[in-house]
Amino acid sequence: MVEVFKTNVSKRQQADLLVALIARTFPHYHASFDLEDCDKILRISSVGGDICAAGVARFMQDFGYEAEILKDELCYLPSIMELGFQPFQTHES
Repeated sequence: MVEVFKTNVSKRQQADLLVALIARTFPHYHASFDLEDCDKILRISSVGGDICAAGVARFMQDFGYEAEILKDELCYLPSIMELGFQPFQTHES
């Protein structure tokens, strides 16, 4: 399972400290930041089950940071049939 949060963490040193604290507080979680992204992304993954998004947000708030869960946005991709492609046809000799 993976959850993605928008944060206001801006410095690598802050992010590294938070990753270490998350690992100690939530032993089954793996955290990483993407500070190059405009949303200063925090990704949390868990091998051991669900992620408590509210707990992560509260944890971040306790340290003076914001963390807002980003909802999955599914985009529509047309099927190959809708694009006009035809299935492969075999040619018999």
